[in-house]
Amino acid sequence: MYAKQTFSYPFSNSIARGGFGFETRRKYIPMLINSGLTVASMLPTVSKSKPARAIELLHLLFITFVLFANNAASNDLEDAVTAMRTGDFAKAYCVMLPLANDGDADAQYNIGWMYLNGYGLRVNDSQALQWWNKASRQGHTDASFSIGMLYSLGEGEMPKDSTKAIDYYLLAAKEGHEDAITVLQSMMMRNDKEIQGRMHSIIYDYGLMFGQVRLVNARKLNARNAPSVESNIVVQLKKGQRVLEMDKQGKWSQVAILYNDGFDESIRDRTVWVYNPLLESAISSKY
Repeated sequence: MYAKQTFSYPFSNSIARGGFGFETRRKYIPMLINSGLTVASMLPTVSKSKPARAIELLHLLFITFVLFANNAASNDLEDAVTAMRTGDFAKAYCVMLPLANDGDADAQYNIGWMYLNGYGLRVNDSQALQWWNKASRQGHTDASFSIGMLYSLGEGEMPKDSTKAIDYYLLAAKEGHEDAITVLQSMMMRNDKEIQGRMHSIIYDYGLMFGQVRLVNARKLNARNAPSVESNIVVQLKKGQRVLEMDKQGKWSQVAILYNDGFDESIRDRTVWVYNPLLESAISSKY
């Protein structure tokens, strides 16, 4: 782990946290939130569900350069930040490249974004991926998340690979990366086909990142495919069944079923809706 100092570079009037943006080449990065969207959807708006609110600003996020320097390199980094703020990307690149070659993860991460967007360089997704991989291997969670996005979108030279995308989201999520957690949670809540077959194991290993454990407090509880008594019943849960509550809409909760070995495989890797007055908090969060 290493300390970070954050510098924001205003490519437009919007300045946002996180190295996330395709400001020139890919103006918007719509995210995995709206019901029915695929991972690579390119719509400019999202719904206002709880997870959507958490990352709805991703539509407007522009690249932010995050640079770490020890005392010996601090002046060089200040020069690089000044150069980026004035649009002198050639100078910024020349300052950052030696740092990146010496193993500075933040410099590697930022050079990756320069290649992805063509800031002073020819657009090159492969080079972006190469630099991000170097930073990711050092535990740079923003780099891991960016690799996940690159594989999710599958644009340019990089083929779409949902399996690799989820792997890198998990890598970032395990280190507490909030956007990665939200993306994965949103995919599970939408029952995306990209995450089918993996949701059960992800919930088992990392469930508490995505919600809280609740207990069924009724003899039988209908689990439905939408938050309405008119929607189809997917399965009936029994008293004491543990579920992971991911979202709430009034008196309805969207949950994943825990300890679900007795259920059909189609139930193991999806979320369902239950009437939450019939749930109670679990004494223990373990499942």
